[in-house]
Amino acid sequence: MSEQDAKKEQAPPAQQAAPEEKKEPAKKKKKINQLSLQELEKKIKEVEQKMGSLRSSFAQQLLRRKEQLLNEAQTYQANEMSEDKSDG
Repeated sequence: MSEQDAKKEQAPPAQQAAPEEKKEPAKKKKKINQLSLQELEKKIKEVEQKMGSLRSSFAQQLLRRKEQLLNEAQTYQANEMSEDKSDG
């Protein structure tokens, strides 16, 4: 066995596994306006845990988008109910 082969076998496992980790595709980040309500709530919790509060501009944008989605859902439900009453 040559010296190079011996060095390869003695290399720590972390160095050998490193190329395998790079093969995984990176997750593509979504824009705030493309997140669902569940995704927004999850992201808000993550931000609060990492930063300790929701004072950052990013956290404020998440909260505004969540409020906007909730308002749209309420408006949609109200419109459906009014249509059901007029049909009956």
